[in-house]
Amino acid sequence: MKLALALMIAILGFGIAGCSATGDFGRVRQAPASVFDRTPHGLDGEEFVLSRSDDEIQMDKSIQRFSSEIDAQSWVRQIRHMARAAGGAPTSEKDYYNWLRLQSFASSKGAYRAIINEVDLDILSLPLAYAAICKVQNLDRARTIAVEEFSQTEPDTKEAVRVRRMENSTKINNFSAVVDFRYESYVYALEHLVVEVPDELARTLDTKISELAVLAQVSAAGQFCSST
Repeated sequence: MKLALALMIAILGFGIAGCSATGDFGRVRQAPASVFDRTPHGLDGEEFVLSRSDDEIQMDKSIQRFSSEIDAQSWVRQIRHMARAAGGAPTSEKDYYNWLRLQSFASSKGAYRAIINEVDLDILSLPLAYAAICKVQNLDRARTIAVEEFSQTEPDTKEAVRVRRMENSTKINNFSAVVDFRYESYVYALEHLVVEVPDELARTLDTKISELAVLAQVSAAGQFCSST
């Protein structure tokens, strides 16, 4: 136990020695910020479930904007509902532009301004989301190291750690898919708006989409820690 504790202290203080620079799913490894010395065991006969850490709670909050089921007014959610009503057809980047055309804007500039607002909010939200995701990825690695190093860790605790890591990975992968979908939808909408209703706002929108492209590439590559 003393040897295991010393190893964990070294991990927490100086990083994960001997690990490759690239972690699971091609993501950059960094030293975990914290780890529990011992994961509490569930009561006899009860399935053990890990407590949610502050970092996990913060990640959920940070990626809420990119979950179509959170906000009833989200255009992503609305176009998915429209797709279901149309027989369950899969959504595509075309749907956002079609949805914009159904909105009652006061002028032709309205669609441009609506997209600019969405892109601005994405640009503001993504760095915070990436930082939160990075912390959770490091937390999952720290948990995995802990259960491997402490010989008295129960099998159901090890399984709970594995399940939680899979749950977090699923959330992150879904988040990345939505980020890509949003970016591609903005690009498609801009290209078609320029043809339908040319406006000087197209230049502003193009600049902002280019800025978002850099952030979207980070998500697509899974390099969340390298962006913090």
